[in-house]
Amino acid sequence: MEIQDINFSDLSFSTLYRDFTTHFEKLHEFYEVNPFSEDQLKELVKGKTFHGNRDQLVNNLISFNEPFGLHSAALENLESLRDPDTLTVATGQQMTVYGGPLFTVYKTITTILQARFLSKATGKKVVPVFWLADEDHDYEEASAIKIPQGDTIKSIKLPDRENRKSIGRVDVSDSFREFRDEVKASLPETDFSADLWELLDDAYHDGRLKDGFARLLSALFSKHGLIMAGSDYGPFKQSLKRPIQTAIEKAGIIHDALNQQSSLLEQKFHRQAQIQGTTLFLHDEQQGRIRLNNTNGSWKSDSGYQWSSEELVEIAKNQPQQFSPNVFLRPILQDYLLPNIAYIGGPAEIAYYGQMRTVYPIFGMKMPAIVPRMSATLVESSINRILHQLPFEFHEYGRRIEDLEEAYIEKLGHGEVDELFADWKEEINSISEEYTEYIAEYDVSLKGSAGKETASYLKSIDKLQQKLKRSIKQKEEIQLNRIRKIQHHLFPNGVLQEREVSILYFMNKYGTGIWDDILTNLDHPQFDRHKLISL
Repeated sequence: MEIQDINFSDLSFSTLYRDFTTHFEKLHEFYEVNPFSEDQLKELVKGKTFHGNRDQLVNNLISFNEPFGLHSAALENLESLRDPDTLTVATGQQMTVYGGPLFTVYKTITTILQARFLSKATGKKVVPVFWLADEDHDYEEASAIKIPQGDTIKSIKLPDRENRKSIGRVDVSDSFREFRDEVKASLPETDFSADLWELLDDAYHDGRLKDGFARLLSALFSKHGLIMAGSDYGPFKQSLKRPIQTAIEKAGIIHDALNQQSSLLEQKFHRQAQIQGTTLFLHDEQQGRIRLNNTNGSWKSDSGYQWSSEELVEIAKNQPQQFSPNVFLRPILQDYLLPNIAYIGGPAEIAYYGQMRTVYPIFGMKMPAIVPRMSATLVESSINRILHQLPFEFHEYGRRIEDLEEAYIEKLGHGEVDELFADWKEEINSISEEYTEYIAEYDVSLKGSAGKETASYLKSIDKLQQKLKRSIKQKEEIQLNRIRKIQHHLFPNGVLQEREVSILYFMNKYGTGIWDDILTNLDHPQFDRHKLISL
């Protein structure tokens, strides 16, 4: 396994993310800690205080994780949280069926590596945690996976559902068998297929997306000490009453803080997430997860129900499980529940955390270090063999295929074709202009006809130019096919592989231990550049 670094500046990442990973000093007003400074990370660990009840936390974590089959290494980590010096590093993701795209495991790998690094650097026990985003309701995204097939990407989806339930509450047992069989039929039979499907069928033996996702992630990574957490769990919600009440009582202050910080961020970069009237939703059995809108202390749901702040606070005290956080409140609940010192996020998450720095103090908290996850592209040996035979750098394959083909023809020395035809047309225009004027001296009414004949002739030359280019391409078709193959593998559907391709594709070809191999070959969690990993 070989690993090569690629600068983010060569890839299609936002200016904010590029600056975050290369010039963090430009963003110091949006984040508490420079994640690339070992000294700052050590200071963060040293100064971390946690006021929660650790025994209660561990007992709740044990019951929460019990259905997921944790490895002994994870159980040991979990028990270590009773120690007042033990801390956590967390990441999180909506629970996409069958583990989702590659960036899910990249987040997890980064979290494990960061916990190991901080443990070694500080002498304090640091535990990796995956926060199951079980209260998100983007079913369309969570219910589909994408698998490469030939020169296309096949998207396989569970049936649509009208109810906007949180993903953690969705049961798809009525349609999962058909979905499972289509996924299996879409993957080629390999030496690793039997092991993969034993793993998947064990994880998804019922129809709950949350449990299947957690069992799969646990089977892959709990041997590295990873444990699970999530907010849509009664005992955890009981521990989260205080921040939920604060979200109600100080909704206007939170809204203003988000707006001010977002406007400041927008002046220099961009606003990732839009600010709503509140950070809260309500769980409703009939309508699913419904938004709460706040106007000067008066609350109203999209379905028309109304409450005062005092009424909602009473519900929060007695039935906190009815409340659900939005994208800005979720991190607060996570960092309130856990002794968390760092969050591992992707480009979009890092951007919306930049909108949140002034929100944490409203809850009496300090923002954790925000650490970029590993960004990577896996290169199969069949691709690697031909990749070095072509005159393009990795990042150039992110261009349109038409542009790549044109660039390849030019690199072969056929670039003079356009120049030759341009000269030809320039000469024709020059000669035609002279003769058109000559004709006009005899009959000015024929000047337009002469111009049309010239235009027609130029169109014929354009057609000839295209025919010559096609002829050249036909002679180079083998190499052009290789270019298309490489691009499809590295940038499927024109985006980075990590955002598009299901983890199943690589586990089916290389075995379920592929992520262990990658973990072994990565010795540091600082991912300030994209990784090109040759398998």
